[in-house]
Amino acid sequence: MPDYLQMDNELSFRGSNRYPRSFGPLIRLALSENITPIFIPLAEPWRNGVIEKFNDNVQKYFLNTQTFSNFGQLKERAVEFMAFHNQNHRYSTTGGNTPNQMVSDYQCFKLNAIPDSNQRIPMNEGEIVFIRFIRSDCMIRILDMKFELKKELVYSYVIARIVIKSHILLIERDHTVFQVFPFLMPVD
Repeated sequence: MPDYLQMDNELSFRGSNRYPRSFGPLIRLALSENITPIFIPLAEPWRNGVIEKFNDNVQKYFLNTQTFSNFGQLKERAVEFMAFHNQNHRYSTTGGNTPNQMVSDYQCFKLNAIPDSNQRIPMNEGEIVFIRFIRSDCMIRILDMKFELKKELVYSYVIARIVIKSHILLIERDHTVFQVFPFLMPVD
């Protein structure tokens, strides 16, 4: 298993705006497998370049080239597009290999346990990391919540680390903790 799962700040990855301190199934699954979720800075899609390139390809070669009469047809053609893409499209970041070639070079990851979709995955330990750029207002926004930071952090990137077991939010820069905030979360 990988040590980290890097993703953008899409709501479906994080959890819920209604309950911002309650994390969704993806975060819970990652933590249950000892994988640390890392959220890239807001409005910096180039940090997920391969994903953004894939999204461009879907738009350019799939969505913009055809029309669909219903959702079932869209799903059917999406499966066909994915099979074609994974067999034929090459990315420079993968050394010119196709997605299928990359997968064949690695053993498949196996979950420690298959989660029951009817039960919530416990979230008792681990960390969730957010990379953020601090602007002139000295505020950091994590999960639709704001925290005021020390002025010495302005115009720099920081790591905001939620420590699940301790219910705290650590603010770090250059491996130094600058601030600690309580970060209460629902108990599982």
